[in-house]
Amino acid sequence: MPKKNRAPVDDPRAMAPLLSSLNLLPSILENAPLGISVFCPIDGGADWRCVMANPAFPSFSALPAMGRTVRELFPAIAERAIAALEDVRRTGKPLIRHEVEARLEPGLQQTWWNITGLPLYGGGGAGDGPAQAVFVLALEVTDRVLARRRAE
Repeated sequence: MPKKNRAPVDDPRAMAPLLSSLNLLPSILENAPLGISVFCPIDGGADWRCVMANPAFPSFSALPAMGRTVRELFPAIAERAIAALEDVRRTGKPLIRHEVEARLEPGLQQTWWNITGLPLYGGGGAGDGPAQAVFVLALEVTDRVLARRRAE
């Protein structure tokens, strides 16, 4: 039986040049339906600065997230957020929290979030001390939580 010619999409290795030429990361970050950000420690970890954020990343204020500190972006939960980021940086262990309740400022609607924080290391990798930054994913799940509560 003759060997079938495989279409390039059937072979993941054949897709690599196409994917790299498309430079997908900026498009993914811009259009992702969840918040994506990177925070770096400042002042010895006393605060953290947002050094990258996509449009869906929640800042819960009139301020753009990029360049702002955790204390500026999340004043009502700053201490809790800083402690979580510092724990990820120090231990190297991911943070995974489901349905985190947050009323971020007085008068704002109560919301719930699934949050993931992953340590980011420099060129040396995980064995060379604490992480240099934390990659954060935030997905609002308020509608899901409220629907479940109504159904209970």
